[in-house]
Amino acid sequence: DEGEAGKVKLLYDLVFSELSSYTDARGLFVAADRGSSLDVGMLHSDDHDSRRKCTIELWYRLPQASDVSDEIVLARRSLVAEDDDLSKLCAASEREGLLWELVVLPSGRLQFRASGGATLTSETDKDDDGLVSWQREDGLGGWNHVCLTFSSKGHQNINDCQVSLLMKGALVTSKLVSIIPPGLSSAKEVSDVDVLDDVMARSTLMFGLTAPAGFRLTEIRAWSCERSEDDVKLMMSEYLRAAETKKKFKVKIRSSKGTAKKLGFLAPPKENDQADPRRSLLSPIAPPKE
Repeated sequence: DEGEAGKVKLLYDLVFSELSSYTDARGLFVAADRGSSLDVGMLHSDDHDSRRKCTIELWYRLPQASDVSDEIVLARRSLVAEDDDLSKLCAASEREGLLWELVVLPSGRLQFRASGGATLTSETDKDDDGLVSWQREDGLGGWNHVCLTFSSKGHQNINDCQVSLLMKGALVTSKLVSIIPPGLSSAKEVSDVDVLDDVMARSTLMFGLTAPAGFRLTEIRAWSCERSEDDVKLMMSEYLRAAETKKKFKVKIRSSKGTAKKLGFLAPPKENDQADPRRSLLSPIAPPKE
């Protein structure tokens, strides 16, 4: 039910109609350069404390399990060198600048991989938990929600980050990992803020690499905070409007003659005049009469 026309916004999916191989450059590409709104969650010092947490979540639809034989890269963040060919970055084989990635394994598990070598796999004590949903034979089903939270706040090392994986709004696994930008070898380089700023000057977020035919993405959300499990579960099925541009407006303030005219304040009272207790510099000034 689409409701009344014009009042209910339709959702749009990114649909992959053909199989993408390991070397095919296909996927969604979003710039996440240093200092941008998407440069959050990791590799920031105390001077940029508000950038040390991040949440990324999305909905994706998988075809039948029999149609998937290779890994699917749901999300990835990579560094971009000045001489990199941007047209090839969405190829899963381009891993030189990898910071982290989240993949769907053919087994039906999810796996997070960090550049420091750590991994998180969606394995739990229950057999069904941590497994993705595949499309059924009747053509229905296959929709999944996944959420990653990053928090580097409160850790001694600037490259340490607490990563949590949520599936369908429920926490599956969490682990402290090291995210080390490729090309930095010594501990001094990794902890040097100026060096990190140079290395992280250009990076990208990518979604849907090596996607099979019939794969879909929608409702990709990025937050500059660490969303709680309850918040994710509450809002993951709700439509969110895109941020709207704030409108600027001007307010005219009447001022009496005097030195305060340019500041918009009332002029000081004249000698022997009684000040009106209802009006002061801290009280609102009535707008001019039209």
